[in-house]
Amino acid sequence: MRWSDRPLYVAGTGVCLAPRVTVDDAIAQGLCDPEHAPSRGWRAAAVAAPDLPAADMAVAAARDALAASAHGPDDIGTVLHAVVLSSGLDAWSSTSYLTRKLGISHDCRGLEIRAGCAGALSALDAACSMLQHADLPAALITAADVWPLPIWDRWRGTTGDDVSGDGAGALVLSRAHGLARVLATATTSDSALEPHGRGPDPLRPWRDYQGHPISLADRAQPFFDGTMSRREFVTRSVDAVRRAVARVLADADLTLADVDRFAFQFAGERPTRRDYVEPLGLSLERTTFDLGLDIGHLGAADPLVGLHHVLTTDPAAHRILTAAAGGGFTWSVALFERT
Repeated sequence: MRWSDRPLYVAGTGVCLAPRVTVDDAIAQGLCDPEHAPSRGWRAAAVAAPDLPAADMAVAAARDALAASAHGPDDIGTVLHAVVLSSGLDAWSSTSYLTRKLGISHDCRGLEIRAGCAGALSALDAACSMLQHADLPAALITAADVWPLPIWDRWRGTTGDDVSGDGAGALVLSRAHGLARVLATATTSDSALEPHGRGPDPLRPWRDYQGHPISLADRAQPFFDGTMSRREFVTRSVDAVRRAVARVLADADLTLADVDRFAFQFAGERPTRRDYVEPLGLSLERTTFDLGLDIGHLGAADPLVGLHHVLTTDPAAHRILTAAAGGGFTWSVALFERT
């Protein structure tokens, strides 16, 4: 979707990352297998204190984004919060918590976005539509997750390649001004891949982690054994990435050569090369891949953190493309141009 009827801008971004724990320290503590993280290039992960919920990290990132945006709480007409695992409590409104903590006291739409690791970019797409068609000055987009034991084993990789980090990203979307203009967004999907992340166990009316960490690799194995080959899965995933990127570039009347930097999810070197770099004909150096090696895969916050990094550290980057995949599967892409 090309956002040209009313220009929309990234007015401010914010990030909240937990303190880093190095892979070497994790190995020394017996938390990480020596053959896993080091062989895949990971150097460290952001690890939050046990009593720090993801929602409070989102609040911190949002405060920084608002401070950088020249917008105040009274300007925010909608809050969209993306989360993959948990905001800290079931049967509870994380967006109401955010609005209260941020001093947003007027009528404000709050939506929690559950689109996996594509959640922040899905939220951006929805916020763009809202600001195009409603009289709202600005919208706030946040994403945050923490990955604690016994629910999640951050160091041993739930997909086989990843290390998970605790953190949050935030973005203020404005109709008035900003650091960069949102040129276009696009999303592709393939629900035939949904069983990949569900596994063979029956669905339940409640959460039951059965005393052991979630393993997405274990969930995926029956899918590969009986439904679809790994080769076909990768082929379909790569095709969806190409379609989403092609769509957003066509909507903006640009080509890949016109894009200076790429902020993909922090998935590790092998998935980044396989899913993005090689299919799109890019160099790894044009991406924010190296940033992720020191913080881990944050979940839905990855593209927000990557965008923040480029906007604040690389003034030569005029156009920036962000992309992320969410289990189920969806692939979301957004293209920005510095003002």
